[in-house]
Amino acid sequence: MHIDASSRLIAVALLTITAVVAIYFSRDAQARTLRVPDTVETIGAFELVTRGNALAGTDYALRYRGAPFEFVGKSGMFGDKAARYKTFNAMFTFVTGTRAILVNVGDPNNASFFYLLHDDALSLYGVFLKTTS
Repeated sequence: MHIDASSRLIAVALLTITAVVAIYFSRDAQARTLRVPDTVETIGAFELVTRGNALAGTDYALRYRGAPFEFVGKSGMFGDKAARYKTFNAMFTFVTGTRAILVNVGDPNNASFFYLLHDDALSLYGVFLKTTS
């Protein structure tokens, strides 16, 4: 059986493309799992957690008295749906005696929502403030 030069060239090109695609996807999978170590800042009963990923960027979480904090808030393009939030787009603290944190949740590129998380010494709860787009 005789293989001509053009068939050999096609076979080499296909093998090269297959190898390049395999290397690309294996490196992409490694980068997706490349986590930056979490940082924790303690302010009273709050623990502000900054989480990072090499490709996905940064998000924030909150622990209250050592337990992960989550709440149900507005969601959707018009704020007409509800979602359970465990992570936040942004988190703001204040240098005052008030035990409160301002968080932004939702889609950071479309409709997002600001909540004031307030500690009344017994529990932590969220108060809706504003929708942004």
